[in-house]
Amino acid sequence: MTTPMDSSRAIYDMNLTPGRGYLDSTHSEEAFRDALRKQNKYDRLEVNVLGEPRDGKTSTCKTLTHQPFDPYEKSTIGIKQDLASTTNVSSTWTVLSDPSTANIKEFRDTLCSHAIKALERHKPQFLQSLWQSVVCFLKIFFLTCIVLSIHYAATTGNYKHLPYFGMTLILMFSLSCLLFGITDGSGVAVGVYDIALLSEFSFRRKFYIDCIEAERLSGINMATLEAFLYFAMIDVFFVSVPTGLSLGVGMAINFCYFIPADGLVDVQDLPLFNFHCIGFLGCVLITLAAIKQLEGGNGTLAIFLANIPVMLAGYLWYNDKKAYYYTAVSGFGCGIFHGLCLACSFKLYVFVKHSFVDHFLETFSPQNSRRIWRYARYGTGLLWGIPMATFLGWRSPAAKTMNLICAALFLLSLEMIIWFSSKSDINLRKGKSHLKNHALKVKKLGVQSKTQIVIKDFAGHPLYRYAHHIFLANNNSIYLLVFNMAKAAVVKKRKKVLKQITYWLSIIQGHAQSPDVNVFLVGTHRDSVKERQRGETIKMINKWLIDNISDKYHKMIHCNENQKLFFFPIENSIPTSEVENDNDVSVLKNAIYRVKQSADDMRVISGPLRYNSFYEDLQAYRKKKMFILKKNQLYDDLKNNNTSLSNTSDKDLEEMLNLFDSLREIIHFSDFVILKPQFLIDLMASLVNIPLKGTQDRKHLAKDWTRLQGSGLASENLLNWVLKSNIPETMHNEINGLKLLLEKYDLLCKIQIMTQHMYLVPPLLSSNAEIKSQWKDASRCVRLYISFGDFHIEPIFLRLLCHCARNDSASHCDYLQVNRRYGTFVYQSSYPYRIEQIRMAAENGIKKDVIKLTINLSDTAQDSTLVINMVHHYLIEILQRHFQECHYVLGPLCPVNKKVCPILNLCNKEIEMCPKEINISCCKHKSKVYKWKASSGLLHDDL
Repeated sequence: MTTPMDSSRAIYDMNLTPGRGYLDSTHSEEAFRDALRKQNKYDRLEVNVLGEPRDGKTSTCKTLTHQPFDPYEKSTIGIKQDLASTTNVSSTWTVLSDPSTANIKEFRDTLCSHAIKALERHKPQFLQSLWQSVVCFLKIFFLTCIVLSIHYAATTGNYKHLPYFGMTLILMFSLSCLLFGITDGSGVAVGVYDIALLSEFSFRRKFYIDCIEAERLSGINMATLEAFLYFAMIDVFFVSVPTGLSLGVGMAINFCYFIPADGLVDVQDLPLFNFHCIGFLGCVLITLAAIKQLEGGNGTLAIFLANIPVMLAGYLWYNDKKAYYYTAVSGFGCGIFHGLCLACSFKLYVFVKHSFVDHFLETFSPQNSRRIWRYARYGTGLLWGIPMATFLGWRSPAAKTMNLICAALFLLSLEMIIWFSSKSDINLRKGKSHLKNHALKVKKLGVQSKTQIVIKDFAGHPLYRYAHHIFLANNNSIYLLVFNMAKAAVVKKRKKVLKQITYWLSIIQGHAQSPDVNVFLVGTHRDSVKERQRGETIKMINKWLIDNISDKYHKMIHCNENQKLFFFPIENSIPTSEVENDNDVSVLKNAIYRVKQSADDMRVISGPLRYNSFYEDLQAYRKKKMFILKKNQLYDDLKNNNTSLSNTSDKDLEEMLNLFDSLREIIHFSDFVILKPQFLIDLMASLVNIPLKGTQDRKHLAKDWTRLQGSGLASENLLNWVLKSNIPETMHNEINGLKLLLEKYDLLCKIQIMTQHMYLVPPLLSSNAEIKSQWKDASRCVRLYISFGDFHIEPIFLRLLCHCARNDSASHCDYLQVNRRYGTFVYQSSYPYRIEQIRMAAENGIKKDVIKLTINLSDTAQDSTLVINMVHHYLIEILQRHFQECHYVLGPLCPVNKKVCPILNLCNKEIEMCPKEINISCCKHKSKVYKWKASSGLLHDDL
């Protein structure tokens, strides 16, 4: 005895229908749960594009992704991020218009692929599977015989004027749902009535008589070919293609309305009718099974075993063996074309639905998308069924009322079945209805492995550089450092170009979380150099780069091995049609591909597949413009609404957030989660860009905007207005938390001027603003210098200013004490100190920026180590959070060569406390030793 579950499994294995019933079963549910626990590797490459403004960064990104060049391209504001997909990094990069949807699709593809493999691994034993398939086929066979018998009885008994066929369809759909389950039953019923109608038509048409006549005139070969193709073509147009496109139900409605042709069969033709139809049916099904086996289905042996007795019985009982031969040939042809066209049309249906229809319906009416799509199929099938009914000889009835009522009852009964199915569907109850349809897509179309490329186009303007650190620190990054070849070719401009390249190299080195940094120097505007001089110019630029870029950066830079160059020359204004054939672009992509291949084993990011379900939640939050949430609130939402994460512990959710943070999908920081990292950049851009003049807000906050642009100070009213303009109303209560988050990232710094709270915006601090401080060096003061080597120190200095200003004991003053290169503060109300960014000449004559720390001492404040340790602690925090590969030394200047003598350093994460006395060797003459005292700050050479 077999159950509907066994039948669903057999139908799934035989691949006669899509097998939705088995994909809805508890076995499938277990397979999906197992798949969610599997480890998933993220094949993702991050490409960061850096460089100066107007040097062609955005157009380079467009060239790599085959997007059209825009000669009037506006400068990037903040950071522009695109997600591209490719089967091979060296091939075409296709930008995805909706990255969130692409990530969700990738998750569903991977999940369904694992689940389908799990279902294949848990197939029943051979004999059990064979028995289930035989029983399933016999059910289909006898159900078809019942339909044919009712059809025969109605037509021979002169009941064809009644809507008997509609009632037969209702009965057949009900029996089919009882035998095969609600989900698979409707699919089987559609196939049964289609083949039954075709079998009946083959007898009524008595096509074998035409074949016998054709054999007499043209020979048996031509007659056989005619028999093979005639019903096959009818099946292709009227049965297999519309059925594969899920139009069968709409077509069935036509037959509830139409009535069959006159003079169907006589009573004496009953045996011939039965065996002709059964023989034709058997030939169709046995051939269909073979085709399904080639397509990937199972159960062919079962259908052969079930069909052979039927075919033999038809042959033995058929008096006219030649007629039976042509009947069998037409059945075989019909089965072959039915299997092939059904498979192709269903794949076409799945592709169109998942590629176009789903997105349109989700946008148009997400709540009713499934119902709208079902009704659209009904209507299309209804129109397609009219020519089918006409061709088969059915006609419109004289009395139409009963037939119309019958068609309506059929449609109503089908909707009731669907409603009942939705109530009992385990996947629907658990909110996983999309997985069933997506599994069908994966089963039919398969999954193509692709690499996702995150392309980040960083604004070159200095105002936006301060926030770059949020996005730069990632182990899976490749850096394209863009410079303008046309500028580098001009001798007078080379010094400036070299300075810019060195600046970006130091930024990359400082932000990288790994010593293995991959940088590609990309020279743009190739075609701006005259073609006859281009080769010599490229060689000249190449030699100039090798000679002038510091050796310590050479290990970061990947050379152009194909062209034997230190950089990659490209033209960033190539027409889209010519990008594929441009050799220089191909060379760059191939080089990136080689680096990715060599780094894949070392840089694997992986996590449980169930974590990827968070993409769906991310998309929902972003649609609601909820870009920041408290972590506890996010945990509660995920446990209540995400079925894949409902039983996940807080520890695992923390691990998931860290994973998505490493993928740069979110920013996970302390008690808050930023669900869209671009949100922080947009906030900073809102502060940098003044609103249009004449707006009400502009007038109300005019003085505040002027002060912000002039001194980098934002009033609380102005900051609240900017934040409220960028977040939904539902988040206005979280503004204070958002300010704290921006402070922790050093994007803002809260200070107090007299009784008013103000906020420093570091990127907007002026380097020319006058400081009204009355600072004077005391007779006893300690002067120390902090050197960061070749690293560009401005982003570190600005963050240090924020830390010092936030904890300043003198913040009650009525004037601003900081600008872009200078700040004075008081520690514990007793130690006035000053930090400033100055430029000093090094031994090789190249000037380098250092931070100078001056501490005024007095009779009541003699321990300068308090201030030194505080600054040291701030720097440790800044470097470990944002510049992990950067280190520094802190100390006085050597009297001989004016080099910083270290009394403190942060190198390889060493953390020390400043001693009150220390012996220091001379930087030039190692035998010369000085004693440094914290109470005076002087170097004594009395040793």
